[in-house]
Amino acid sequence: MKLHDLYSILGGNEVVFDETKFDHVINTPPMLISTFYRSDCRTLDKLGPNGFSPKVPADSNDIYRFVKACCTLTQNEAMQFSFANEFRSSSEYAKYGDYFVSTAVDCGQKCGIEYKIEGLEMAFHKVTNTAVGGLYIGISQSDWKKPIRAVKLSKNEVVFLDSIPMSYIRQI
Repeated sequence: MKLHDLYSILGGNEVVFDETKFDHVINTPPMLISTFYRSDCRTLDKLGPNGFSPKVPADSNDIYRFVKACCTLTQNEAMQFSFANEFRSSSEYAKYGDYFVSTAVDCGQKCGIEYKIEGLEMAFHKVTNTAVGGLYIGISQSDWKKPIRAVKLSKNEVVFLDSIPMSYIRQI
């Protein structure tokens, strides 16, 4: 799948892909992660009740379709996706960065105010191996009525597609 097609799903575009691959991926044993880190220039009182939110929130159904489409990525396409995200501020895909909230699995983001996101039980299911640690899709385990979805792009980087509520965020 071309990256432009993948990203365009978040904007509501209809893209045809094999949706059955999602069932295969979601049935693999998950890797559980419950702590993430993020640096941000905003103080806690400026974050508001939604916590860390994408600048441009995608429709919940589009997020679901995006996560399902990620399950169809080949190893090469997953590497391109990870690489494009790494340099999204200066790439042709920069506008799509507004759909994500970037976090780190370790305390690697060192700019601005440092935050720890903990207690958010995320189950990450492996889509494919990559040179930077594999591509995984993640779904929160605490509230199935309001899921929090994410994509783990490398050993350290996780991008969230849904808001991370304030109840999980604390300044460190």
